[in-house]
Amino acid sequence: MTEAYARLVGALLLVLLSTVFFTNGIEWLGHKLRLGEGAVGSTLAAWGTALPEVLVPLVAIFSGKGTAIRQDIGVGAILGAPLMLSTLAFGLLGLAVLFFSRAGLRQKRLFPRRSVGRRDLTFFVLVFAVALGAGFLPPLGKTIVAVGLLAVYAGFVVWVIARGRGTFKEREQIPALYFQPRGEEPSTAAVIIQVLVAFVWMVVGAEIFVGGIERLADGLGIRPFILAVLVVPLATELPELLNSLLWLSRRKDTLAFGNVTGAMAFQASVVPAVGIMLTPWRLGPVELGSGLLALAAGGVILRSFWLRRGITPGILLSAGGLYLVFVFLVWGGLL
Repeated sequence: MTEAYARLVGALLLVLLSTVFFTNGIEWLGHKLRLGEGAVGSTLAAWGTALPEVLVPLVAIFSGKGTAIRQDIGVGAILGAPLMLSTLAFGLLGLAVLFFSRAGLRQKRLFPRRSVGRRDLTFFVLVFAVALGAGFLPPLGKTIVAVGLLAVYAGFVVWVIARGRGTFKEREQIPALYFQPRGEEPSTAAVIIQVLVAFVWMVVGAEIFVGGIERLADGLGIRPFILAVLVVPLATELPELLNSLLWLSRRKDTLAFGNVTGAMAFQASVVPAVGIMLTPWRLGPVELGSGLLALAAGGVILRSFWLRRGITPGILLSAGGLYLVFVFLVWGGLL
């Protein structure tokens, strides 16, 4: 057990470190491509922080050579990420807004660009519902859905980038590239090298992390899916939260919100497509329950974009409460 905990902590630190380097490189890449904040938050920054969530299930599925335990971990990681982002992540953002507003760092409401929130969350709710529905289809239907999810997300990205071109942000507002800290503006080669190196670190960390989850589940005597759906997102979603919390303190609400909602769009389509293609994708009560709660939380936030001007901490906290509902249902054996 001690070794399993040590593996998890070490892997988590490596994944977080690599994500920081990756996101820093992606931010500079967005500057060089001259993308607007909404496009960066919903695509490039979201990809950077969402990579751990993609790599963990991929590593679990491929390294396990089709074993049921590794597939269970993979599906748990796939479904846990949307649940975590749409519930607990929003709840923590609500708490952060309350804290920062009392400290005088910002106003109480969030004011992300409404078009960005509506776009990302509408995509999430519609596409993730289709991904969940694929669990009840025959193999051919699942394959068609998986391909469709990838195609829809590709179209979504093209549309977002096309509409988001423009000045990314002022040069001095971007932290120096870690691989070239003294340069006023890093070279494109340095940016690409940092992104690639960080990606390799992330893959190594994901493999160690999956091994730790497998050993811990065996030691605790619980189903690997439960541990994966609750523990894996808590680790892999930290980059989204850390970035968004930092942006909230700087009153960059569009970046803070778009980073989370953009990751939700990514994980409603690309990541489930991986699970649909590489696993049996049979969703039982626990799997389906986690997905439906994620959809409900996304719908709560989406509704506020149509009815209100600005997002209140109360709305965010209500979405976060659905995560506690899931934990209660699982803990009580009701799912």
